[in-house]
Amino acid sequence: MARAAAFVGAVKLRLDVASTFYYPDLMVTCDPRDTDKRFIRFPKLLIEVLSPGTETVDRREKLFAYLQVSSLEEYVLVSSFSREVVIFRRADGWMPMRLPVDAEEFELVSLGPRVRIDEIYQGIVPAA
Repeated sequence: MARAAAFVGAVKLRLDVASTFYYPDLMVTCDPRDTDKRFIRFPKLLIEVLSPGTETVDRREKLFAYLQVSSLEEYVLVSSFSREVVIFRRADGWMPMRLPVDAEEFELVSLGPRVRIDEIYQGIVPAA
């Protein structure tokens, strides 16, 4: 099994479709073909943090583009303005799974760990 490498916003994701580049908020690759220091081509997990300025792009443009990536197993959207987590998984046919507001945790199936939602939102006061 290849070693996982995580990148937070500083490394580009290169999509072969039209040679497009994005900067995901969090990206994990385990693919040994990802050797370029400037960009990743084979992510396993992508996470975007939604803000009022990026929400539409993350939910539409990036969703469509990311789901074309053959190595991608999970795409997770985390709202920064309300307690909302939506997960898209290849194994589920990319159907969105919106976690209940009172959910305590979820599993990143592509990598194995469980994530406590309170840790994501620690110190964040949701908008009313």
